[in-house]
Amino acid sequence: RPINPYAVSKVTQDLLAFQYWKSKGLKAVRARPFNHIGPRQSESFVTAEFAKRIAEIEAGKINEKTLLVGNPDAAKDFSDVRDVVAAYELLVEKGEPGEVYNICCGRAYSIGELAGKLISLSTEKIEIVPDPSKKRPTDTLAIYGDNSRMRALGWAPRHTIEETLAALLGYWRARVGSGS
Repeated sequence: RPINPYAVSKVTQDLLAFQYWKSKGLKAVRARPFNHIGPRQSESFVTAEFAKRIAEIEAGKINEKTLLVGNPDAAKDFSDVRDVVAAYELLVEKGEPGEVYNICCGRAYSIGELAGKLISLSTEKIEIVPDPSKKRPTDTLAIYGDNSRMRALGWAPRHTIEETLAALLGYWRARVGSGS
């Protein structure tokens, strides 16, 4: 059940691919990637926004040592982008046309938990501050997937969330110029 226009677009594309496979024989493998994060991610995404702000605080570019969080309890299934790319490569080789494959770690991480993990990697003491203006009406308490079909093909996430967040923060430190 899609909860926002973006989700509706994903469901539509998935069903369209399925119909082309059924009616025209197009060998469409239906990959359903959940949230993915990692180095080079735009700050328009929550974890990259946090990492950039931490890097700016460490570099002395921001004096207020806070992370503004909309709904710290909203939880989603986050995977490392490098694991997602490996999953896509495997699906090109071994995916069954018409089948659905969830590309996910299989666990939900709350936004507050991810913010805390990023802060723990910082050289500064940073506080998480709730900001109701950042809450989204479509935030859900927890969304996570079942990756058993991917595992049956031999795929498993290789990067821990801690490794992923460290790489993301490292990228933003280099971009911001903190040198940490």
